[in-house]
Amino acid sequence: MYTLKQAIKVLSAQNGITQTELAQRLDTLQAALSRTINKPDHRIATDLLPIAQALGCKLELHFVQADGKTAAIVPYPQEEQQEKSSC
Repeated sequence: MYTLKQAIKVLSAQNGITQTELAQRLDTLQAALSRTINKPDHRIATDLLPIAQALGCKLELHFVQADGKTAAIVPYPQEEQQEKSSC
């Protein structure tokens, strides 16, 4: 399992994509992409975790390759998530 930053770096390297090229594909500046990648993972969870919890779910991000295989999983700390999950 990876942090979000690690997952992006590993997947970029595996696909031979530099951060500059990734930024171009996203139609953004490399500096803006770098700021996004370097945000603590909890910044994403701030928006999504309450939604997941309201639905009785845990929050995980999965990067999935075009062939359907999971390439990377980014879990969020269990202590921040509900003990019971109905998802």
